Amino acid sequence: KHIKRNDIAMTAPVEIEYAASSEPIDTGAGRRGQQHATSMAFMYAAPNLGATGPDPADGRVAVEDIPAMTVLSIGVRGGYTEKNFAAALAKLNDWLDHSLERFRVVGPPRYLAYNSPFVPWFLKFGEVQLRVERIE
Repeated sequence: KHIKRNDIAMTAPVEIEYAASSEPIDTGAGRRGQQHATSMAFMYAAPNLGATGPDPADGRVAVEDIPAMTVLSIGVRGGYTEKNFAAALAKLNDWLDHSLERFRVVGPPRYLAYNSPFVPWFLKFGEVQLRVERIE
């Protein structure tokens, strides 16, 4: 309702953030554990689309400017499922295991969903990202 009320076009992805966890997650390859979404955010295309802070009409909604970040990212084709998220995150973690002297994770993983619910699952595209910083 916030988006409609403020006439904001949805031209950027939806961010689904996951809890950082040391538990293994189910990748469909025998690894088990739990990984659940903890929050969802709608990204605006530009920072001048509205004022930051709580939405006066709905206190559950807050608009925030998020600083630029460095991420490891991998594209995902298919539905925005926990299984697809887990498989992509496992690939990022495998890459990171070979780059521990260069990068460290500094935030929870997130899934960027680019398509509406009306796009068939097999045509959907997303990204799984890990926030990182370069080790000097």
